[in-house]
Amino acid sequence: MVLDLFPEVDHQQAAPSPQLPRQNELHQWFTPAWAAEAIVEQKFSWLRAGHRVIEPSCGDGAFLCALPQEVEVLGVEIDAALATMAREAAGRRVIAGDFLTLPASELGTADAIVGNPPFSSELVAAFLDRSVQLLKEGGEAGFILPAYILQTSSKVEALSQHYSLEQELLPRNLFPRLKLPLCFVKFVKDRRRRLHGFLLYHEAAEISRIDKAWRHVLATTRSRTGVWYPLVRGCLAALGGEADLAAIYRAIEGRRPTGNPAWKEKVRQVLQNARRFSRTGSGRYRLAEPIPV
Repeated sequence: MVLDLFPEVDHQQAAPSPQLPRQNELHQWFTPAWAAEAIVEQKFSWLRAGHRVIEPSCGDGAFLCALPQEVEVLGVEIDAALATMAREAAGRRVIAGDFLTLPASELGTADAIVGNPPFSSELVAAFLDRSVQLLKEGGEAGFILPAYILQTSSKVEALSQHYSLEQELLPRNLFPRLKLPLCFVKFVKDRRRRLHGFLLYHEAAEISRIDKAWRHVLATTRSRTGVWYPLVRGCLAALGGEADLAAIYRAIEGRRPTGNPAWKEKVRQVLQNARRFSRTGSGRYRLAEPIPV
């Protein structure tokens, strides 16, 4: 199963250096040695003897050389010539093959997966899908990525079904001639599914799912009462002035069910205002003021 998250984008403005014939074909940007070392020091300082790391697109071996020597590391590189270069530079085991299709038995499990995958949205999605299969519970994947990978709430929400995410900006001039903004993203395989450095992503995903008419109310309301009161009042008025919570939820949400109940909490919070709504039964409410005729 491949995470179908990212429609392909135009990579012309990010055309890699023509130094290697396949570099453009594979959307490769080789990590500077100093940057690989700094990322390992700052983001993977927890690695110790007994841990196992996979570098799924090791290129010329920058991350393989940067990872602690006492840690078991496996490099994978689809370009056989680069695989040889990386093997000789790092003295690590490097498989010349495709990370996405090599048997799981050959790759094994990992405490960490780290690297700089090709800047193709389809490949990044596939790398993340394969990584979640290979990582141990609590394991971490850390990748240098173009920022557009995280540009919409729907994409990040889909990723958060498998990982907790933490992202930080990287300098674009990490790679000469690159015109795409960059980030470093850590994907933690855990049950918390938390987002760090993603303001309003969960909320935007939830708002996108509710009925279009109510989305418009939330986007355009300018009121001292806040944006949720006009929505709840309008919804309850449309239901005849009185309804139970289940009916209110059905009237607000769109065709797709919501996974995160954050907006439902907002609805319940508004209904607790005794000046504007009265409770007529268990989970049932009506407008405190009459509906205009």
